[in-house]
Amino acid sequence: MGTTSSFFGGGSEVYLPHFTFLTSNSSWSPPYDGTAYIHVIGAGGTTQSGHGGGGGAGGYSRKLVTLATGTSWNFTVGATNTAQGGTGNNSSATDGSSSLTANGGAGASGDSGGAGGTASGGDANYTGGAGGTRQGNENGGCGGGAVNITGTANKGGNVRNYNGPAYSGGGGVGGAAAEADNNVNTNRQTYTGGGGSGGPSFGGTSGGGYTFNDSSRMFCTGGVASGGKPDKVVGFDFIKEWGAGGGWFAHQSTSNFFGLSIHEAGVGGGGAPQIGNNNEVKAFNGGMFGGGGGSRSYGGKGGLGGGGGNGWLSTTAHYGHGGQGVIFVEYISRS
Repeated sequence: MGTTSSFFGGGSEVYLPHFTFLTSNSSWSPPYDGTAYIHVIGAGGTTQSGHGGGGGAGGYSRKLVTLATGTSWNFTVGATNTAQGGTGNNSSATDGSSSLTANGGAGASGDSGGAGGTASGGDANYTGGAGGTRQGNENGGCGGGAVNITGTANKGGNVRNYNGPAYSGGGGVGGAAAEADNNVNTNRQTYTGGGGSGGPSFGGTSGGGYTFNDSSRMFCTGGVASGGKPDKVVGFDFIKEWGAGGGWFAHQSTSNFFGLSIHEAGVGGGGAPQIGNNNEVKAFNGGMFGGGGGSRSYGGKGGLGGGGGNGWLSTTAHYGHGGQGVIFVEYISRS
C-alpha cells in the first residue's frame, strides 16, 4: 500500500513514509503526526469502438492537512469502468472533518470526446482534460485527456479527417496533444504525438500533424519533458523524473516498417498514436496522469487517472480504457 522514502534535515537522518500510494479502497491511520498533502484523482473515461472520441481524465483534488496518530481516513479509489463509453469511477478521502472528492472522467460518446471529471473539497479542485473529438468521414482515433494537476486542463488531440486517416496522441500534464488534420487524400495518414510534462506535442509545419505517403519516413513528436517539476504543480516531490510525450520514428515501405524507434510516454506524458494503417497495430498507453493514444485498431490506455485513447475498428476489445484512480498521501513535515 505504501512506499517508504527518507527526509534529511537538521544534520541527522530521519526516516518516515514520504508518501503512501493507494490504488484500492482502504481505511488508513497515519503512522506519524505531521502535515501532508492529500492528492485525490478520479478514474479516466473509456472510449467506444467504431467511433473516434477520446476519454476524459479524472478530476483532481488536493488539500494540506494535519495528520495525527490514532485517527483514521477512509479512502475510496475509483476503478476503471471497462464498459464502452463508461465514465470513470469517483475517488474520495475523508476523516470526518475534511472530505475530498475527485469525480471520474466521462467516457467518449461516439466521435465526441468525454469531458474531464470535476472535483471538490480541497484547497485546489481541478477539472480533468477532455478527450479529443473527431470530425470527418475516414478512419480516425483521438487521444484521451490528461489529469489536471497544474490548473490547466490539457486534452487529447482532436482529429479532422475528411479525406484520409488521422490519429492523435493523448494529453500530457504540461500540454495538450496537437490536432491531427488530414484533408489531403485517402492514401496518406496523419499523426500527432502525446503532450509532455513540459509542453504540448508538435503539429508539424502546418500545425495539423505530420502527413505521410507509403515509402516515406514517418514520425510523430511528443511534447517535451519538464526540467524538474512542471510549473504550478504543488507537492508530488516524490516524483523524481517527469517525462516527455510519446512519439516514434519509422521508415515505411508499403505495409512494412524499418528502423523503428519508439519513445514511450514518461511520467506526465500522453501516449502516442498507432504506427501504420492495418488492423492489428496498437496505440501507446499514457504515462502516469497522461491520456492514451488514438488508433485505427487498439486504443491506448490512460495512465493513472488519464482518459483512454480511441480504437476505430468495431471490435469490442479495441477500445481504450481509462486509467484507474489513485490517492497519494505525501508527508511534508513530521511533528
